[in-house]
Amino acid sequence: MTVGMWCWRRPRYLRRTLASWAQVDGVRELRAITIALEPSDREDEMMAVVDQARDEYDLPLLVWGNEERLGVLVNPVESGSRILNFDRDAKFLIAMDEDMLLSDDLLRYFEWAATRFEDDPTVFGVCAHTAENARADADPELVQLLPRFRTWVWGTWRDRWFDVAVPTWDRDYSSGNPSGYDWNLDLRVIPERGLRCVFPAASRSQDIGQFEGVHASPADFHRFQDPSFRRARGKVEYRLVGECPS
Repeated sequence: MTVGMWCWRRPRYLRRTLASWAQVDGVRELRAITIALEPSDREDEMMAVVDQARDEYDLPLLVWGNEERLGVLVNPVESGSRILNFDRDAKFLIAMDEDMLLSDDLLRYFEWAATRFEDDPTVFGVCAHTAENARADADPELVQLLPRFRTWVWGTWRDRWFDVAVPTWDRDYSSGNPSGYDWNLDLRVIPERGLRCVFPAASRSQDIGQFEGVHASPADFHRFQDPSFRRARGKVEYRLVGECPS
């Protein structure tokens, strides 16, 4: 597995996200965490955060600077494809923004799901965030297959990235209402093609990007905090329940 992180100009969130990565079990065995950094007035601050995290946490960090700003719609698809084209041995790409906290079993969860559903073409991807309103006491072992998508840390296999995600990617808010690649995958591509994603009953990611986000409204931030998220999960035996047919 390899990770692509889409970043622009929020060093305080990037610092917290990299600190969260440092406590994820297995992070140092990743092929790489590639930071696709957009040009901004805070590039030096962003690079300083990366350098400090690399030294302090011994994370496998790479930085690829974009020559021009691609934006929140285009940076993920262009940089994700670049990562997979560069690293031909990477079978599974985890995609995320720079403003996410992670559970310590995040990679074990992704590894379990990526292995179990690798040969099932009806499973488009693996999502770390719960699909809908999770309970605070949600069972961390339970996993579902649902015809939904969530962008708050997700992953997919090389073939499904290039065969499904890239050709349908909304690069310019033209896919419908609501629009954007995340809404398009969730509301149109996945249900229309009979696809599903893997979801945990208890979230393995938590958004922290209250301010300076392109789409985020600071006033609505607390509405989207998932009560089921925990940083420490330890060893978990994942169990598929409530499977939704494709």
